[in-house]
Amino acid sequence: MPKISTLSGKTTFEYTLDGKGGFYIEYTGRPHITKDLVERIQNEFNLKTIPGGFSMTDPTLGGFGEWIRGNTPYTPRHGSHIAAVLKEMGIIKEAYGKSPIILRF
Repeated sequence: MPKISTLSGKTTFEYTLDGKGGFYIEYTGRPHITKDLVERIQNEFNLKTIPGGFSMTDPTLGGFGEWIRGNTPYTPRHGSHIAAVLKEMGIIKEAYGKSPIILRF
């Protein structure tokens, strides 16, 4: 299992590829990010640059965390882990900044 950090560098975690284009985040509940969800994210954000916006209480409008909260069963906090794995997979091309972190797909 690869061990990586969220894009802020504040939290380390492990993930496991599911062999079908998706992955599991290895923490409580073991969220399964399916190939379908990965493809939906790619279709939504391809060639866009957006804020991460991973705050649980106040995710940035138009950000990845807000999209995750509104379009999946997951929270913006899950979004911070999902984004880190997508960066490892090369789907997110670049992540920079601090507040908010900016994602370039």
